[in-house]
Amino acid sequence: MQEMLLLELFRRMREHFPALDRENNGGYVFFDNAAGAQLPLVAIERTTEHLTRRNAQKGTVFTRQEKMQQSVYAMREGCADLMGTRAERIALGLNATSLLALIAHHMGRDLGKGDLVLTSQLDHMANVAPWEELRNRGVRVEMIPITPAGGLDMAAYGALLEQKPRIVAFGWVSNATGTLVDVARVARMAHDAGALTVVDCVAGAPHLPMDVEAWDIDFAVCSAYKIFGPHLGMAYINPSRLGGWQLGELVNQEAGRWGLGTSFAAKLELGTQNHEGIAGFRGTLAYLEMLGTAAAANLSLATPHTRRERLLTAMQTIGAYEQLLLTRLKRVVSEIPGAVMYGDPAVPIIAFNLKGKATGDLARHLDARGFEARTGNYLAIPSMVDLAREFDGEAVRVSLLHYNTPAEIQRLSQAMQSVQP
Repeated sequence: MQEMLLLELFRRMREHFPALDRENNGGYVFFDNAAGAQLPLVAIERTTEHLTRRNAQKGTVFTRQEKMQQSVYAMREGCADLMGTRAERIALGLNATSLLALIAHHMGRDLGKGDLVLTSQLDHMANVAPWEELRNRGVRVEMIPITPAGGLDMAAYGALLEQKPRIVAFGWVSNATGTLVDVARVARMAHDAGALTVVDCVAGAPHLPMDVEAWDIDFAVCSAYKIFGPHLGMAYINPSRLGGWQLGELVNQEAGRWGLGTSFAAKLELGTQNHEGIAGFRGTLAYLEMLGTAAAANLSLATPHTRRERLLTAMQTIGAYEQLLLTRLKRVVSEIPGAVMYGDPAVPIIAFNLKGKATGDLARHLDARGFEARTGNYLAIPSMVDLAREFDGEAVRVSLLHYNTPAEIQRLSQAMQSVQP
């Protein structure tokens, strides 16, 4: 019964996404969602409304500009509720990649010869490359390896922590294999060794609830365009362990007027923000709140009273529905003769190859049958080079979100039946 209720709920929620209408998308199935999600109508409408009626620059006392300034404040509050924190710990930016680069820049000012930074082999290069650039000042950068099964090697991690790193940079979910990392455990071990943590939440945020305060991490980033929104990034900072760091001194100072918030935000919110993106993502959050309310009513869940509770209910329900999709998707891929699937996906992100079939040829086969997926290494280069070594580090990645359906997965199964070796 619960499965049927979930299927019906998300059939209705799919109707909020105009890009999924066959007249708009040419009949394609969107299976490239780890690269970027489609937007609900309310987000598109809020973006359009801003550009046609509210387009102004923040920072003065005039009415429209004041409203724009308040929109930035409101966006921080919304992102805080999504991530599980408070607004003064949120900064907005272009995307997660640029925010990670800025965090590495600021934290790197306090790192010097012999200091150790740990990154993860499971990660997107966005949380690897900025730290590796610090090698030119003598900083040591080591990578936590993965196991043959594609998970984070916790024994090797423990051994690396004995070298007393100052920063541990890692991801929550692999954007290549859907592998889930126990963020709270990795962070606790890092803190016990005296290190700060920088967590890339991008690949997990569209699928699972975030709770950065409960995880007790120091930095986190995610991108709104992966969470059914426009191109926008958000960052979280926990200042409690930043004593002695230059950035720690900044976040405990009163912000200048131009910063429109904390000094941390002033350091990461460079230049003019993506105001239309901010307006659009506020629409996305409204959509997720609506989903949370509908889920509670239709699935006999506890009634959510606050925005945080509605967002949590939405993301928990998304997670439950996507487990149904993941089970079906794993079955379809495992039944393909010669299929090689990488990692152990906890969310519906699967990378695979077929023995005897070039990755590019497999991609063209799917494209010709109306699927939009992805090939390559998805900038998860450290893991894919290792896992898909016999395919030159590349694979086909199929990634689903809550607007995808079991029927689309069945269509994938039918398409794969005609693959020729």
